[in-house]
Amino acid sequence: MLKSFQFKLFGSFILFGFVLSIISLYFFTKVIEDEYLSFKTDTFYTLIEKKEEQISSFQTEIKNELLALSKSRYVKEFTFSHHSEHLSHIFEPLLIMEQSIQKISIVDNDFNEKFKVIKYADIPSGNKYKYYENSLNLEIGESYTSKFFYDETLKIPYYKIIVKIDGGFIIADINLKDNIFNVLEKSSYKENWFLVDSDAKFIIHKNDKYNWSSHRNVDYDLQKEFPEDYRDILREDVYFNDLLMSKKIEFDNGSKATLLLEYKEDFAAELKNKYNDIFQFVVISILLVSIFLAYLLSKPFIRINKKISKLNTNLDKQVKKRTKELSTSLDLIDKYIITSKTDHNGKITYVSEAFCKVSGYSKEELVGKPHNIVRDSSSSRALFESLWETLSKGKSWSGEIKNKTKDGDNYYIHSNIEPLYKGNKIIGHMAVAENITDRKKLEMLNEELEQRISDEVEKNIAQHNEHLQDRVKSAQLTSIGQLAAGITHEINTPLTYIKGNVEMMKYDVEDIKEDRIRENLTSDFIKVDEGIARIENIIDTMREVSQANHENAYETNVYETLIIALNMISNRSKQISRIFINGQFFEMGLEKDEYMFSCKLQKQRVEQLWIVILNNALDALEKVKDYENRKIEVDINKEDKKIIVQIKDNAGGIPEDIIENVFDPVFTTKKHAGLGVGLNVAKKIVDDQKGEIKVTNQDGGAVFEVTFNVA
Repeated sequence: MLKSFQFKLFGSFILFGFVLSIISLYFFTKVIEDEYLSFKTDTFYTLIEKKEEQISSFQTEIKNELLALSKSRYVKEFTFSHHSEHLSHIFEPLLIMEQSIQKISIVDNDFNEKFKVIKYADIPSGNKYKYYENSLNLEIGESYTSKFFYDETLKIPYYKIIVKIDGGFIIADINLKDNIFNVLEKSSYKENWFLVDSDAKFIIHKNDKYNWSSHRNVDYDLQKEFPEDYRDILREDVYFNDLLMSKKIEFDNGSKATLLLEYKEDFAAELKNKYNDIFQFVVISILLVSIFLAYLLSKPFIRINKKISKLNTNLDKQVKKRTKELSTSLDLIDKYIITSKTDHNGKITYVSEAFCKVSGYSKEELVGKPHNIVRDSSSSRALFESLWETLSKGKSWSGEIKNKTKDGDNYYIHSNIEPLYKGNKIIGHMAVAENITDRKKLEMLNEELEQRISDEVEKNIAQHNEHLQDRVKSAQLTSIGQLAAGITHEINTPLTYIKGNVEMMKYDVEDIKEDRIRENLTSDFIKVDEGIARIENIIDTMREVSQANHENAYETNVYETLIIALNMISNRSKQISRIFINGQFFEMGLEKDEYMFSCKLQKQRVEQLWIVILNNALDALEKVKDYENRKIEVDINKEDKKIIVQIKDNAGGIPEDIIENVFDPVFTTKKHAGLGVGLNVAKKIVDDQKGEIKVTNQDGGAVFEVTFNVA
């Protein structure tokens, strides 16, 4: 085993040396690539600037030479004498020296050619103003460089340099092919040069057939040559990548172009060859050092390995002992602690034996199921929304939960839930709970007992208050009865005397001969009769209050009692409001037996009942201004074994805050005496008939509904 470890250790050092060599190779390659990129960028940017400078200086040199010639005395003599024998001696050497000059000529101010020297062939002037219009404003000694042109006959591109002299111009035709082309071809590197105008057309291309494409109508441009880079080339002043570099330039004539260089030679290969010997030396040195270190360090590591092996043996024994103790503890926890685990979707991944015992499910029935399998459906939804909101934030949650067993019984737990993490991500939750079912049941029993005690106390208090109210009402009724008995006795006697005297006075009135006085007195007696009748009604009402009426009950037509009551109040009602009974307008003379609604009643008392209700309605309607807007509707019908009478008015109804007290013996809504106690009398009459009376507000008025039972 020791030798095996030694061999492994030795092999590890060798492997370390090999890996170190690979890393060295990687960094060596990176250094070569970085140096290559830096070298390539610096070299070619310098080269492209040099080419730009050469093009600019070439144009400047020719312009300076022409300016020098313009100051020659031979040129000045020619402008005055037109003797040209000396001009050839100074112009021809310039043509020979400057290869790109195609022709030099002198023209007058009207651009008529007076003298010329031609190298190979004359370039036709065509429309001379096409070239010279921008030179008209030149001062003597100033120059102008024209735009670029292409001569279809000679197949050459050219431009003109024009110098102003006294009496005319010196004009040089410059062949661009011998000018710019020669500059771009002279390079120490293998590369391709392009010159592109502002319209992305080629001025110079590595393939001659695309040269001057804009002037020769050749359908080939920068986009077709460099489809991926052409936008950046045209947009950027300087642009480069692994394959090319470009720079914008400007000619003396103001024309703008882009000078573009395409790389051809692999400079990285040269650099790799340069550093190859160094790299080989480094790799061999690393391998040799690795072998030496493997041999030198093997023995100390072997000694350390022996100690580690011994420590591992002792540690293994301790781990087995602790594992056994932990297993025993986990068994106890599983048996007695309600525990569960879920994944991030809320599905159960583990439950303890205690959880299964309290829920009634087996582990097989629970694992893989949603945890809400044990949730009671009556549990608060807000509780679980709060629970999941807390857990989703990575926080702990603690609280009481009502659950349901497999058999449908309820049990309660106090649960503590913690999120489970893997790194920074929540992968599930673990819950540890306590069974609090017995405690909750005891709490509910206590709450139920407290509620029952509270209900009984409130019930006894209510009964006691009701008993007190009955005693108060009884005392009130007794007092009212005694008072009413005395009042009716005291009033009835003088009222009888007044009524008799009024009848006698009526006979005396009839004997008065003057019509106007007789009519006025007759009208006054009508009002007196109405007042006496109302006093009699009040006395009858008070008599009902003071003592029980001993009239016997017998089969009575309720409709007939209504007609009688309406007849009794007709003198008053016709001046206050229209009355309708069962949809028919009431007037004196209606048949009492037109409808038959028969039940066993005290007839005269029921008639008094209708008079009380109708008079209360009339009192209320008197407050409505317009007679046409006043109306009382009396409806009678039969439902099952009940006769129902409704008396409706449209006087605005009874205020809601007092509607429940209108039948109270000591309650009245009127400011004066009289029928204020009438509604209590009405209720007493209905109660004596074993009937029911109630009042509501409907459609802007009060509705009194009286119900009698049919035997």
